[in-house]
Amino acid sequence: MNNISNKSILIVGANGAIAKETIKHLLIDGAIEIVMACRSETRGLEALEEIKLELSEAKKASISVVGGFDMTVPDKIEIAVNALSTKKTFDIVFLAAGFAVFTDDYHAVEWKGKKIEKNIGRLIAVRTYVY
Repeated sequence: MNNISNKSILIVGANGAIAKETIKHLLIDGAIEIVMACRSETRGLEALEEIKLELSEAKKASISVVGGFDMTVPDKIEIAVNALSTKKTFDIVFLAAGFAVFTDDYHAVEWKGKKIEKNIGRLIAVRTYVY
């Protein structure tokens, strides 16, 4: 695996089972900066506490929780993304949340040499880096 110790990581749907296990593996592999994006900040904080109880690596890392990422409501997604610091960019974005596409336009777009689904790109990729 590449060195991820200097990478800033955003995980959407971070309080779900797959995302929590991913976070644990990232921490074991040396990640030190993770933003857990969740629908509910309360559930995100509960997930973070679970992770901290299981892994000593979590206590050394900078892990923050942000709420409002309700992937079923486009306006809430946009508000949540816009609430992220404009000074912050992400090297890795992990989309673990289920979501719905609210359009018949399912085209992929190229962004920084990567293909991403156009609707996700509008909301997230413009403010982050895809690793």
